[in-house]
Amino acid sequence: MAITLLIFGVWGMWARVNTVEAYRHFVTPADLAAMDWVRANVPADAKFGINTYFWLPRAPHGVDGGYWLPYLTGNPTNAAAMLLYGEADPALVEQFIAESEAVERLEAGPAGVSDVYDLGIRYLYLGAAGDFSGPGLDAELLGQSERVRVVYEQGGVTILELLPAGS
Repeated sequence: MAITLLIFGVWGMWARVNTVEAYRHFVTPADLAAMDWVRANVPADAKFGINTYFWLPRAPHGVDGGYWLPYLTGNPTNAAAMLLYGEADPALVEQFIAESEAVERLEAGPAGVSDVYDLGIRYLYLGAAGDFSGPGLDAELLGQSERVRVVYEQGGVTILELLPAGS
């Protein structure tokens, strides 16, 4: 029985090791160029809204290069990179969930821009890889709001700035 289990384990391991899920490769060369632009042009404490996927009901996860903003630029996002939700401050977890839900609502259009802005998010990052989990943020649709302007667009990456009301 042990030998059979070992054989199936090695076979399963080999099959899994050779499985490449391309949609999980979030960062592209275009994203790296955009990260350079962010470091040079955006305040280090400016929070970004990013395309997000809830892989569990209370666990938002980034789905494109934007998820790597905290690592590559130092800028915070609505989806805490590698946060251990079970060990984090519950208020912080609730904040990330509220921000991620608000950003996800922007997939339907710019009606929620005020809500996202009020949560402290000042930029939206739309990565070159797109959102494998759904429609994702749409720069053209969001650009219909006078409170949204394109500040970077290159190689499939778009960065939108959210403006205060009345600007």
